[in-house]
Amino acid sequence: MKENSIPTKNLLRWLWQNSKDAKGQAIANIVIGVSDVACQLLWVLACKHAIDIATGAAEGSLMATGIIIATLMTTEIALRAVSRWIHAVIGNKIRNKLRLKIFARLMKCDWLHLYKRHTGDLVNRLEGDVSSITALITETIPSTIVVFVQLIASFGLLFCMSRELAMSVVVVLPICLIASRFYIRRMRKYNREVRNSDSNIQSVLQESLQHKEVIKAMEQNSSTEQRLEVLQGKLHEQISRRTRFSLGSFTLI
Repeated sequence: MKENSIPTKNLLRWLWQNSKDAKGQAIANIVIGVSDVACQLLWVLACKHAIDIATGAAEGSLMATGIIIATLMTTEIALRAVSRWIHAVIGNKIRNKLRLKIFARLMKCDWLHLYKRHTGDLVNRLEGDVSSITALITETIPSTIVVFVQLIASFGLLFCMSRELAMSVVVVLPICLIASRFYIRRMRKYNREVRNSDSNIQSVLQESLQHKEVIKAMEQNSSTEQRLEVLQGKLHEQISRRTRFSLGSFTLI
């Protein structure tokens, strides 16, 4: 059965309205990401300058250039450490706030609207979907912006060094964009399948634990275990298929 589709406009509006607490972390991740890109490009230029000095193609001090390279490397390490701290500490705080907000709305919602969803499915959605939404707002969108900035800056640097090589990148880029659309669509399909299977497993576990006495009285332990085993096998196959596709795409790239 096909899930009800929600218009993209409504999804974007909902994300904007519920990303109030996450905007600070998103901006911080963008600033850290752009700073890291700047350090990487400056490191490339500094290394090139050191090589030119060593080969006699340029004048300058190897000691000063070495200090600059070491400073840039230290700055990159510090930026990545701060990024990890933000992801672990502030990211968890934002996830908790969003989970609490959605939980409060579910508790106030009319039970007829919740009747179509199993309790185990709702619990799984609160855990998995909240983490996915938080990651989208605080990690995926900032990373996309940083990658876009990195592409432009890297292309400019490459164009200054070799115009022919830079133009070859321009030729290859449209092919990569077309391939990325196919990759995103396929990964969304795999992620949806995994999420649904995980929800089914959560539902079986909750139902079985809630009615364990009835299951024992009716001697349905074996059938319940077999049902759970089938669902887990299906989930394992879906995760394996998604992983194979992801690894194959990464290897091809």
